[in-house]
Amino acid sequence: NGPVILSQTITVKDTMRPQVVDDLRDTILYYMGNDCTLPTYPRLTLSDFNVEDCRYDNLQFSVIERDTTNDGEGCSWSYTRVYTFADDCNNTSVSIDQLITIQDTTRPAINGTLLDLMVYRLEDCSYVLPDTLSVAGMSSSLTITDCNLDYDNVGIAHSELEGDNCEGTIIRTYTLSDLCGNSTTINQTIHILDTTSPYLTEIIPD
Repeated sequence: NGPVILSQTITVKDTMRPQVVDDLRDTILYYMGNDCTLPTYPRLTLSDFNVEDCRYDNLQFSVIERDTTNDGEGCSWSYTRVYTFADDCNNTSVSIDQLITIQDTTRPAINGTLLDLMVYRLEDCSYVLPDTLSVAGMSSSLTITDCNLDYDNVGIAHSELEGDNCEGTIIRTYTLSDLCGNSTTINQTIHILDTTSPYLTEIIPD
């Protein structure tokens, strides 16, 4: 009898999805200035990762951003950058998430100076300080820049009177804050003057 020949087909399949060795850390970015300009934070490329896959040259690599909070503005917001690796053998893809948080840690910027004020003592040597300014009132002489400025939050403090009863000064300090807890101050000098001449309240008889 002749020999019997049996055939066996061996099929080799790639059932291993890509293995990504790297572990991305979450990142915090800070606004670059008072106008809430974002720093450049480029996406990574495939060559930045250590990926193990027998068909590395055919890997499909994609990057998307999702889950943006607070409409992408305000004191603190974040988004997730997703890196996805897929081979061409229909194996389950692998994704790596990176949370990127943006925070406002920049205090308001003030350019300019507030004019000195003059206050004159009354006849009884008392005086009345002038009205304080709002943010809008300061804008006529100052340039105030902050993308999250709190227009309703103006702190006001006064120093003790320095000088004498004839001429003295008081320093008025305005504190401007943003909605993120950052603040800055500007001073205004108030001069207290006595320009009232003495006068008689009774007529002395001859």
